[in-house]
Amino acid sequence: MSGDRTGALREEASSWAMDYVQRSEDLFEPADADEVRIDLVTDPWSVWCWGLEPVALAIEHRFPAITLRPVVGGMFERLPHHDHPEFNLSRFLARVQRITGMPVATAAFGDGGPESTYPACVHAHAMRLLDADRALLGLRKLRETAWLDGRDISDVDVATGAARSAGYDPEEFRSAVASGEPEREFRQRLSALERRELSAYPTIVVRAGDTTRRLEGFVPLPGLIEVVEQLTGQTHVQAPAPDPAEVLEPGHRIATREIAEVCELSIEAAADELAELEAEDGVERERHATGDVWTVQG
Repeated sequence: MSGDRTGALREEASSWAMDYVQRSEDLFEPADADEVRIDLVTDPWSVWCWGLEPVALAIEHRFPAITLRPVVGGMFERLPHHDHPEFNLSRFLARVQRITGMPVATAAFGDGGPESTYPACVHAHAMRLLDADRALLGLRKLRETAWLDGRDISDVDVATGAARSAGYDPEEFRSAVASGEPEREFRQRLSALERRELSAYPTIVVRAGDTTRRLEGFVPLPGLIEVVEQLTGQTHVQAPAPDPAEVLEPGHRIATREIAEVCELSIEAAADELAELEAEDGVERERHATGDVWTVQG
C-alpha cells in the first residue's frame, strides 16, 4: 500500500471499540523481554473494530513473532446518535465501509439500533467466563451477527445464536448472562480501562518489553508494522503470504477484504482467486450489498 494511501486512511479513520480480556487485574502488564505484543481494546458493536479484522488476521498469518491480545471494554453506555438526531448513521457506516473495505450491514441499527453497546460487551464476557479458549471466536461471531447479518447482538436471544455458532451450549450461555457475573466483570474491566484513560475505540497498545506506544483509531497494517519496527528497532520478518485456500477454514466466514490483506492481493485479485475456488473446491460465496463473504464446507 502506498504511503499516500496509508496517510489517507489514517486521516479519514475514526475511533472504534474494545475486545477480549485476560483474567488479570493488571490489564496491560509489560511484555516479556523478547516479546512484541499488541493489545487491542475493542467492543463487539464497534464497526471500526470490525474494520480492523483484516489487519488482525494478517498479523496472525504473516507476523508470527507478534502476539495479539484483544481486551473487551465498552464503547458507549448510550450511543451518541440517540441524543443527536441530525447524526447521519447511514453516511457514517458507508464511510467506514469505504475506508476499511469490510462489508457493513446497516440493518444492524434498524430504526436507530441499540441504545447502548454495553449488553453486547457483557455477552462477550459471558463467553470468556464459560470458556476462555473460545472467547475470541465468540467475539468474532458476535461481530459477524451484527455486521454481516444485521442483527441486534444486544438482544440475549440473538447473542445466544452467536454463542451457539462458536460452540457454546446455549443454556449455559443464558445462565451465565443471567447470573450477573459477566456484567460485574465487565464493569470492573471498564473501570480499569477508564483509570488508564483508555477511552478511544479502538485503542491499540503496542508493547516491546517494557516500552509502550499507544495508538488511537483505525490503523492500516503498514502503519501498525511501522510502529512496531520503530519501537523494537528491528525489521519484523514476514512469513510468506499464504494462498487464499490456506486462509479459509471450514465453517468460518471470511470477507474478500480479509483474504486480500492476508494474501497481499488486491480486492479484485482476491475475488478472482476465490471465484475459482468456488467453482472447483466447494467454497461458497455469501453475497452482501457491500462485499462478499466466503465459507469452505468442512
